[in-house]
Amino acid sequence: MKGGKWFGIGFQSLIVGSLFFQLPATSAGVFPRGGVIFFMLLFNSLLALSELTSAFESRPILMKHKSFSFYRPAAYAIAQTVIDVPLVFVQVFIFDIVVYWMAGLSATPSQFFISLLFLWIITVRILAQAHV
Repeated sequence: MKGGKWFGIGFQSLIVGSLFFQLPATSAGVFPRGGVIFFMLLFNSLLALSELTSAFESRPILMKHKSFSFYRPAAYAIAQTVIDVPLVFVQVFIFDIVVYWMAGLSATPSQFFISLLFLWIITVRILAQAHV
């Protein structure tokens, strides 16, 4: 299941990267650079929110387990978030590496990894809120 999702993310990142391909380094590229950064944040945030439906579908099972005192709902939410951390990193990495370099953003490793870190933290934060 995740392989298909990651393939879709890679395909969408190629489409988005081609929209913003090699932005000019002059002042004509300032507004589109902000647009590509905003789109990178928006895409990963909406992708994390798409997990919300599966979280609500499993809610009746979680409540039944709570009534039988199998485990606490907080433990379930923490476990889901911990499991999703590396998976979210892979999806953010796939999208960020393609779009960042195709758009021609700042070509330094530090800027790329800062972008990757911020996208990953925001996406994990939104995903953690979906599990609670």
